[in-house]
Order: sequence, then structure tokens, then C-alpha cells
Amino acid sequence: MTSPHKQPPARVPTLTEVVALEAAPPAVAPMPGSDDGGARDVADRMLEELRPWLDSMFEQRLRQSLTPGVKALLQSVLKDLRAEFDPLLREALSRALAQAPVKPP
Repeated sequence: MTSPHKQPPARVPTLTEVVALEAAPPAVAPMPGSDDGGARDVADRMLEELRPWLDSMFEQRLRQSLTPGVKALLQSVLKDLRAEFDPLLREALSRALAQAPVKPP
């Protein structure tokens, strides 16, 4: 069983040439009987129903992750403020005591 030899093409493209191919089918074809608008409506309704729960979860997670950093920052700021405020308070108290009249015992 021998097959007749076919003639090779007159010109064979090289690997660096751009060759036009037939139009490719769409990557995802919609299912028959379904419309994309209906699926979007369902997705939108589901998202609206889930939004309060999602917002609550997001807020809870955000609070959990930010709380330690905010506490540490607050402690650092308070420490710096005390370091600046204590000498000023001591000086003010010293002046007030120095200017206060001395009462005899």
C-alpha cells in the first residue's frame, strides 16, 4: 500500500515570518441558552447581599492588623511627649515655688 507522493509547497515560511492564521474561536464561548446579562445580574445581587458581611470582616481584620502598630506608635509618642514636657513642668513648678511667699510656721 503505497501512497502517491505529494509535491512540497513552493515556498515554506521561515520561523521569523508572521503567518496569518484563520480566525481563532473565542476563548470562552457562552453556554447555549444563557445570556451574559442574567449572570451579571445574579452576581450583582449576590455581591450586594454579601457586601455587609464582607465589610464587617474587612473592618475586623483591619483592626486586628493595625491595633498593635497603633498602640506601639502611641506609646512612643507619649514617651517623647513626656520627655519634652517633664523638664518644662519642673521649671514651671520651680518658678512658682520660688515666687510663692513663704508663710511662717
